[in-house]
Amino acid sequence: SGAMVLAMALAPQWLGVPLVACACVFLAPSWSFLQRFVEGRTHTEAIVALVSFSYIGVSGIVKSVGVKLLGYGLSERSMVVACVLFGVALGTASALVVVAQPPPSATDLRRRGPRQRITSLRAEGAMLFRRYGLGLSLSILAYVLCGTLRAYRDYFQLELFAAAEVEGVTSAFAMSEGTISVLVLSICALFSRVQSNSRAMHVIIAATVAGGALVAGLTLAWRAGRVCGFPWIVGVGCGTFLSYVPLGTMLFDRVLSAAEEHVTSTFLALVSDTCVLVGTAALLCYSQTQHLPSPSQPAHLRSPTPAAAEAKGHGQLFATLAVTLGTCIALLMSAAAFAFSRAIDERRRSAKIHRERSGAVAAADDPPPPESVVPFGVGLSQRGAQTVAQSDGADELRGAGRYQRSSTELRPRP
Repeated sequence: SGAMVLAMALAPQWLGVPLVACACVFLAPSWSFLQRFVEGRTHTEAIVALVSFSYIGVSGIVKSVGVKLLGYGLSERSMVVACVLFGVALGTASALVVVAQPPPSATDLRRRGPRQRITSLRAEGAMLFRRYGLGLSLSILAYVLCGTLRAYRDYFQLELFAAAEVEGVTSAFAMSEGTISVLVLSICALFSRVQSNSRAMHVIIAATVAGGALVAGLTLAWRAGRVCGFPWIVGVGCGTFLSYVPLGTMLFDRVLSAAEEHVTSTFLALVSDTCVLVGTAALLCYSQTQHLPSPSQPAHLRSPTPAAAEAKGHGQLFATLAVTLGTCIALLMSAAAFAFSRAIDERRRSAKIHRERSGAVAAADDPPPPESVVPFGVGLSQRGAQTVAQSDGADELRGAGRYQRSSTELRPRP
């Protein structure tokens, strides 16, 4: 992925978008397989929240650093090369640290269940969609909408700042994304405090519904003039990432743990990230049909003072997308909550029936012990032995009574 971005900095400008697409093709599976090392642990949500800082907070920091490097006299391509080299070095070091972590502990296995090695992505994916197809489809669709909204906000953030009349764009990048990172990632890290997997699944879904509602509500308030520009940008970012971050590994890991499935979420992460890339590409194509410029260069490379018409067009399109997609995300995840609950209950019921049948078959296959070597009374419960003793005593008393009655009847009267 870093090599593709370096090639974009050195290649002609018309190759920029294809090279960025290739970088995303390499980066998406890398992120998905990275989640394989953090799922199935007691603090999976906290770890994912910490790793997610790489594409929330760092995004704003890098944009601010890029603008400053341009101000120091570096060319655009030199600035891109410097940022990419630093990112590749930091990413490689982080990946080595993650791989060196120990496997899940006994406590992790007891709370989240074991995760088996990947044998066949196709077989595991078919099995998961056969059991939880409706819930997975709804949640992946909501994830695509979140990722598309997040990508548009990230690509055209400079135009959105201009449309919202935000001044001091150089510092606004870091301020907005830093605030969003602290708020969203702190909330997501708290999900690991919930030990019940079913309850945590519903908490995560409730957070995504709240995020979608926040995006739609703040945008309507901004259109009505009741919210200023910078709070709107930050609030929409908080709502978007509050839905986007938990919808990946966090939700899938809790669903698998609640259903007592021992497979990994790697296939689900791959499918969802691929769908997000497709949705983002479709949105960029749609923006071109609306006579809006496509971001052939990142926001920090474009003019710091975009045209008023261009900024207004992006602001209107983003506001429409925020209201529509935010509402759809809330509705989709509300329906996914019921679908997951029903599918997990059916899975648990079938697993319980299977265990009971397996236990009955195993008990029937065990041969009974030979009677000749078993002494009397062994194998009986305490209550059963007491019942036998009481019945023997009653028989003795009844025999004695019969003897006395027979003796009395045979005795002649005086």
